[in-house]
Amino acid sequence: MPRLSVGVLSATVLLSGIAVAACTAGSTSAPPTGSAGSTGGRGTLNVGLTLEPASLDFTKVDGAAIPQVLLTNVYETLVKQNQDGKIIPSLATSWKVSADRRTYTFELTPAAKFSNGDPFTAADAVFSINYVKSNWLLSLKSAMNVVADANAVSPTQLQVTLAKPSNDWLFRMTTRIGAMMDPKGVADLANKPVGTGPYVFDSWNAATRSP
Repeated sequence: MPRLSVGVLSATVLLSGIAVAACTAGSTSAPPTGSAGSTGGRGTLNVGLTLEPASLDFTKVDGAAIPQVLLTNVYETLVKQNQDGKIIPSLATSWKVSADRRTYTFELTPAAKFSNGDPFTAADAVFSINYVKSNWLLSLKSAMNVVADANAVSPTQLQVTLAKPSNDWLFRMTTRIGAMMDPKGVADLANKPVGTGPYVFDSWNAATRSP
């Protein structure tokens, strides 16, 4: 089964790292075919980092490396950016914006599942949005302050109402604050991330120094 390993690589330090196994069933995207890292065995993707991460919980720990590795691979967002910077569907297959630009209605894919087997639904999207507002510790969470209400109209329809029109909010939902999380999977985000992406978290080994 394909895996993703994240490690610290330098002349003297090697972090065996984070490994995640492919979990394509129910995901909205296929496993990546290549990366800046090296392939360490059949179906294994190794990603080198210059510093060992303190935690896998990017809701409480700053830094770009872990979000870059986990976002899209392990966690997915409702919308994402393509290479041209255009916002395109991800877990949301489409969306509409009300005339007053305050209400966003998202149609969600019915096929996505979390790596623990739970189906992804609009209720999970509501949880994820509210989780940013109530539990995140980073200043990035302020981008979600504009959300006045998030409501699961049905398992596959999400309605988000903003307190005022925003030219920034939908773009911010392509970043880490837009990561969709399972309510059952947030107990140990620092060590066991659970998402709907094409890879499932497998292991994280501590750094070891070479002689």
